Amino acid sequence: MSNPQQKDLDFWKKKVQSEGGKLKNYWYARLFTNQFEISTGFYKDKRVLDIGCGPRGTLEWADMVKERIGLDRYADRYSELGTDKQEMEYISAWAESIPLEDNSFDVVSAFNSLEYMSDISAAFQEIYRVLKPGGVCLLLCDITLDYQQKKSLDSPTQFLESLQQNWETIEAKYYEKKSSGIYQCIDDGIEYDLQDTSQRGFIASVLFCKPNEVQNVVVSSPKVSVIVPVRENICYLWQTIESILKQTYTNYEILVIDRGLDSRISQRLKPYNNQIKYLHQKDLDFVAALNYAVSKAKGEFIAFLDTDNFWTREDRLSRQMHRFTVQSTLGLLHSGWSIVDDRDRNIIHLQPWEKVPELNLEAWLQYQYVDLNALIVSAKWLQRVNAFDEQLKTFYGLDLVLRLSLAGCKSSWLKQVTTTNRKNINSNENEDPQASKNLLDILNRFFNNPDIPEHIGQIESSVRYASIVQIAWDSYERDNIPLAIEYLSQSRQFSPYLRVETISDWIDRFNCLSQESNSEFDVDSLCDLNEWKNLEHNWISSYSP
Repeated sequence: MSNPQQKDLDFWKKKVQSEGGKLKNYWYARLFTNQFEISTGFYKDKRVLDIGCGPRGTLEWADMVKERIGLDRYADRYSELGTDKQEMEYISAWAESIPLEDNSFDVVSAFNSLEYMSDISAAFQEIYRVLKPGGVCLLLCDITLDYQQKKSLDSPTQFLESLQQNWETIEAKYYEKKSSGIYQCIDDGIEYDLQDTSQRGFIASVLFCKPNEVQNVVVSSPKVSVIVPVRENICYLWQTIESILKQTYTNYEILVIDRGLDSRISQRLKPYNNQIKYLHQKDLDFVAALNYAVSKAKGEFIAFLDTDNFWTREDRLSRQMHRFTVQSTLGLLHSGWSIVDDRDRNIIHLQPWEKVPELNLEAWLQYQYVDLNALIVSAKWLQRVNAFDEQLKTFYGLDLVLRLSLAGCKSSWLKQVTTTNRKNINSNENEDPQASKNLLDILNRFFNNPDIPEHIGQIESSVRYASIVQIAWDSYERDNIPLAIEYLSQSRQFSPYLRVETISDWIDRFNCLSQESNSEFDVDSLCDLNEWKNLEHNWISSYSP
């Protein structure tokens, strides 16, 4: 064993002892995800290579990947430190000569390993070689003053230029070295002051991608247009796009509509050059952005997927297009969805056809929840009803399907769960004070329409009752107790039940709604509220037979 290798092994053996007999690695998941604002779900089925990994198990967190390999020049001795009990694979090699195939990895990382590379340029050429086109490189490194002097670097930007070669830079961050240790400096989050010209070291955090050399693959005459409105949370963007690109049905186009919420969006889309159409319309609200994208879509059918979510089935579009083929009179399909947490673990599957088997106008009025991510609709029908109502901030999906149904558009369920809904991620939109008003305005406009069928007019009271109780639940779930009680009070005029039965029905509905949203509901806590007691007492005591 060489002297440097023995020193390395001795160093790590001391670490094992000082850390209680096992090397710690809990912070790596955060570095691979939060630091670069990449969702855990992006890594699913990816091939990941970590350069200069050491023996800690840098990829032990990544149980969702297809393959995880750590490369280190001393890895052949790391089994003495317990790496043989880890799930990731180790390869003993130098970064300057990686013994792996060209274009074979989706992600390559190099954390705190730059200083151990004898030839950084050669190492990055190798990283570039093994990355797939469109693959990404995650770099975290401590750029010491000594390194800058050796390389004649005067600033962080010069460091980046020294690594560029053929890379596309997606994002680069630089941190001051105010603490000891690279990871502590990153946690401190003190940005490097470019105005300070004093010579000093810094921490670099850089996200690269290997240019995607695929020729323009955007379909010229697509059957389906998938509209991807950008939400506020950038970390899910790649996962969203890739869930579309994985579809077995390929006659589609992807239109990403960016409202300027985050200036980094166009950079983040670099790995998907020529696979998407990028639409930038600054300062549009969400619904106006949807309409703008619809106006640019070429497909006969329009599907939607916002950047907080992803499609869960690779055959989703294939199944939908098959249904439209065999049922040519259909204009709209809606599937089920899963509420998931931030690690994409299913909390609950929602399959609304179990409550409303036939998807018609009456069903839309009764169910009232439309998830655009689960919907695909004929472009001709969208044009016929002038797409979305831009005056609405919420419930614009419900308004759309009501107008479509009233115009004669036939709808049906695709009885599979095909998409996600990240619970609470868009809470600001759901808590819009206009939400309740929007729903009631939609119902007012709908039931005031003289063209509604007679049998639909006959269910107006029951629809209004259910809607107002739903609004009451939404308010209660957000701890706005006075507003919840106010809406329950309003619902009384539409209740088909006697007073005591109505109160019992409120509780039953709250219980059902809590299960659908995977929220906790304690009936005793509700009944102990003074506001509830007053409502119950005043209503029942005012009754005179």
